[in-house]
Amino acid sequence: MKKTICYSFAFLILLINLPSKIYAQEITLAKKVFNVGLVRWGKKGSYRLAYKNTSKGEVSMISAAIIEGSSTTYKSDAKGNFISVTQVNGISPKLIYFNISSEPIKSGDSGSLEMLIDPREVRDSFSAAVELMYSGGNKIRTVVKGLVKAPAWADRKGALIFMQNNFCDLDKITVVEEKTCTFKFQNIGDEILVLSDVQSSGDSLQLTWPKEPIQPGKSGEITAKFTPVGKGAFRKYITVKTNVRDKQAATLTLVIKGKLPPK
Repeated sequence: MKKTICYSFAFLILLINLPSKIYAQEITLAKKVFNVGLVRWGKKGSYRLAYKNTSKGEVSMISAAIIEGSSTTYKSDAKGNFISVTQVNGISPKLIYFNISSEPIKSGDSGSLEMLIDPREVRDSFSAAVELMYSGGNKIRTVVKGLVKAPAWADRKGALIFMQNNFCDLDKITVVEEKTCTFKFQNIGDEILVLSDVQSSGDSLQLTWPKEPIQPGKSGEITAKFTPVGKGAFRKYITVKTNVRDKQAATLTLVIKGKLPPK
């Protein structure tokens, strides 16, 4: 009997101490419906899905996935003519990519999830239900939607360039040494792609790019090497001229940015 009382008393003390270590893990999304608006066709867009840790302890994001959605996806026939197909009960898994940070978010702090939207997978509009999983197996859902406006030249034959990345963010540079930025691209048209000229805004960049024509469906890359000098934030620009028929799409601008320590 005495042992039972002692065990009960010890268990009571344990329960009193539990609230400081066990808590309901919860995050709150900044928006229940995230409308990215108009997405430029032929260029991946980067967006931040913001949330806040409203629990009493740290929370970590585990995964994010599209669970359902609808979109108007384009396809082409044997002659190169595009046909729009509405996917009522599904959405392309290649439409949205998620970059998840494993860094825990402290109580009361805010975090964000990067979404990369590939507009080549959608012809007009899209709506996707996204499920986020965080600490403790908890889940929360949001809706991501937007509109893709394809230019007139998207329906024509010819060379078309699709940049996988237009920015190279070196962030905070702690060691001043030679840096390399690589910009990858693909010819998504049905004729050869030619990079007729690639120039930088200054003479500090050493640029290399394919001089030979890029066949349809093939990929290539532009590489920039340089040693950053100076102090504080900096930006460098690279202008790429191609043989794409549409004038607006024929010239591209690539950006390198970073931040040097103050001297």
